[in-house]
Amino acid sequence: MGVFERMPGLKELNDILAKYQRSPLPVVGDTLPDLEKFAKRFFADCAEIYDIVTRVKDSGRNPSGFSLVDAPILGLLVKISKLMREIVKYYDSGDAKYPHGDGRLAEVG
Repeated sequence: MGVFERMPGLKELNDILAKYQRSPLPVVGDTLPDLEKFAKRFFADCAEIYDIVTRVKDSGRNPSGFSLVDAPILGLLVKISKLMREIVKYYDSGDAKYPHGDGRLAEVG
């Protein structure tokens, strides 16, 4: 039994971490499609981890729920999670390769 299975609501986190214990990490020389596949899965899992963290309540610290001090960071984690999911969705659809469509990255400024 993993450490996260003993805590209520964190079995999902343990499942995500178990995926990376079973599979090899990409190495230099891997093909670009393999790296893109790993990156999409990794960022989707990171977004899920952020989402899990925002839903788990520390009842020892705050028995009635989250405090007002926690609200800003929880709100930021929710926004990061949604943004990461949106990025993964764009890459899955093929719309996020290059903004100009000609292989150039967008210029900032």
